[in-house]
Amino acid sequence: MADPRPWPPTPFLYDRPVPPEELIDRQSELAKLLELADAGQSVRVSAPRRYGKTTLLRKTLVEADRLGMASVYVDLDRVVSLEGISDRVEAAYRNQLQGPIRRSIVNVLRTLRPRASAGAAGARVEIAPSADADARRTLERMLDLPVDIHRKTGRRTLVVFDEFQHVLRVGAEVEGIFRSHVQHQAAEASYVFAGSHPGLLATIFGDRERPFFGQARPLDLAPLPDDALADYIDSRFAQTGKEAGVALEALLDLARGHPQRAMLLAHHLWEQTPPGTSADFDTWAGVLEAVDRELHESFDRMWDRLRVNESRVLAALCASDASLFNQRTLAQFGLSKSGAEQGRDKLIEFGDVLEPGGGRLLVVDPLLERWVRTYHIRTYYGEFTLGDSGARAETP
Repeated sequence: MADPRPWPPTPFLYDRPVPPEELIDRQSELAKLLELADAGQSVRVSAPRRYGKTTLLRKTLVEADRLGMASVYVDLDRVVSLEGISDRVEAAYRNQLQGPIRRSIVNVLRTLRPRASAGAAGARVEIAPSADADARRTLERMLDLPVDIHRKTGRRTLVVFDEFQHVLRVGAEVEGIFRSHVQHQAAEASYVFAGSHPGLLATIFGDRERPFFGQARPLDLAPLPDDALADYIDSRFAQTGKEAGVALEALLDLARGHPQRAMLLAHHLWEQTPPGTSADFDTWAGVLEAVDRELHESFDRMWDRLRVNESRVLAALCASDASLFNQRTLAQFGLSKSGAEQGRDKLIEFGDVLEPGGGRLLVVDPLLERWVRTYHIRTYYGEFTLGDSGARAETP
């Protein structure tokens, strides 16, 4: 059945990474990534979940291709084994490169899984290598493919490993395998190691005992500026015969530069604004109700997965601009100093809280912060002074 609505589908995509051509702002980050790739420098890109990281990376690969580089994107999200890593890298090279380069890669792949034989002549039995040995050999050979590409074409390869922190699930050996190959490819390849768990990514590149210590230039994604978001949202409202009106300012205040949350709010604002009209504060109230309905279940599940100290720290950060280690805050939320430190560190490790500088702590998701204030603070902790900024001094 045809859609009876007199307007097109939503112009605000928020349930998946947007296409590279829809990248909002990030021009300085894009320029830096291309500059470092051209110079053979490795980069680690750190950003919370749903912060536009994947769109920026894909845009970087598109532009690198235009500059004459071969470009490969490897998604390591939720990988749990050496074989899984090997399969992801192999699939990326096999499926994303075209022409003579791809044919060369396919020829390499055909030679990667030889079978040994044992027994007397005429009675030999083929013995397949173990899965881990096979996966390691394949991965090591795939990591050397930029050398083959450069030898054949003279082109540098830009390889992006997204969600790279998931190699920690597999074991320290994997980091050593990657490092032993990519460190010798300054002339043939450039690498971007990206992740949405800033704390875990920092573990890989910031621990002196690990193979990748100090081996990649850090690039952290900041919130999007309000003017860039406003221009993007205003233009798409206008293209569909609507106006964001006075509700746009409320949207920007709540979104706090969070890319995906801004698009979610813009979608609901657009959906509740009739064609030919301008959104007002009543429209905005409807948006908040719709967002609460959409997110409540997922936030409830997330809250249930938190450990006790983590949920108490998150509640404290959402409740007040006072220091987490203020005695009144600790007492109000049933925290000891060590418990607050442990909860804070875990929330930072998994990207739910950031330290944006100056010793402050920031709850990454502004809609999660609003939900905690609305549904948990007064229910479980009684009355408390609610702040507005979501960032507070941090002095243990």
